[in-house]
Amino acid sequence: MEDVMEEKKMEENGTKKLPVGRVIGAICEGVWTVVKIVVVIGIITAIVGVLLSRNLMIRGRNGARQSTKDMPVAAATLRNKAEEDDRVKEWLSTVTREKVTMVADDKYILIARKVVVDAESDKWAVILHGYNGSMADIYDIAMHYTEKGYNVLMPDLRACGESEGSFIGMGWLDRLDVINWIDVILEENPSAQVVIHGVDMGADTALMLSGEPIKSSIKAIVAEGAYTSAWDAVKTEYKARYSGKPVFPFLNMMNPVMKVWAGYTLKEANAVKQVSKTSVPILLVHGGNDTYVTEDMMKALNDAISSQHELFTVSSGTHEDCRYAEPDNYYNKTFEFVDTYTK
Repeated sequence: MEDVMEEKKMEENGTKKLPVGRVIGAICEGVWTVVKIVVVIGIITAIVGVLLSRNLMIRGRNGARQSTKDMPVAAATLRNKAEEDDRVKEWLSTVTREKVTMVADDKYILIARKVVVDAESDKWAVILHGYNGSMADIYDIAMHYTEKGYNVLMPDLRACGESEGSFIGMGWLDRLDVINWIDVILEENPSAQVVIHGVDMGADTALMLSGEPIKSSIKAIVAEGAYTSAWDAVKTEYKARYSGKPVFPFLNMMNPVMKVWAGYTLKEANAVKQVSKTSVPILLVHGGNDTYVTEDMMKALNDAISSQHELFTVSSGTHEDCRYAEPDNYYNKTFEFVDTYTK
């Protein structure tokens, strides 16, 4: 009777004491609702992240890059490339390419080709190809280095060419692989002076490894068409492939999937942060008509480099073709730079 009177009094005063069980039930229901929302978001993130990762980052499924295909290439550039291709065929018939195999830190088998033109020389060049490419794409660069007396090593980056792997490294996974490749050179020639010359993803591989604790044998880097980060590069490609679809939240859904699947995220693979820690001299090469790696990207890289560096712009070049657009200027500048740091 007293309980009823107390409840009636609380109702008259505008207050009512809720039973403890009802309060606990309401809290549990709220928590369960949150859990269900988190699970749904997690499932959606996983599905979208896997699909985008497969379409953009997985060997054999990612297809040709769409964000560079409409860049206008000058007729002279195409003629110069055809002439270089003919020279490369002749060069390949005169040199011996030795196949070299290496087991990566995560047990993938990686493949490279080595050309030794002077067994007594300490000058070595490691030449790195671009996204979705292989060592065959940079034989012409290797040819020019051998003509200058350099021995060369040309790796197929992971998930490219003959090397194992399914997930493209965008330079971040590759940076550690290339450090290990340089150790292979040093095992044979402990006094080797190494120049790294990379194009596109190969350029970012070089820039990203430059911020790691590396041996003093790495004397200089030439980086053509380097992007600021894997996030910026993949975002550009995403916009080209999925026109009209927002970057957020879809592209962001790749990061947690990539962390589990590949061991890194797009934003983690940041060349700007890496070059801010480097002591290796760097020559940046940029095509004046490159709409994939923009002037803003190149400025961000150039401003961030903590070592001696230069920015060389090939006015008629686009992306990955500066050496064909102005071959004399390109190689004169390249060897003027690298020869400053090698003996």
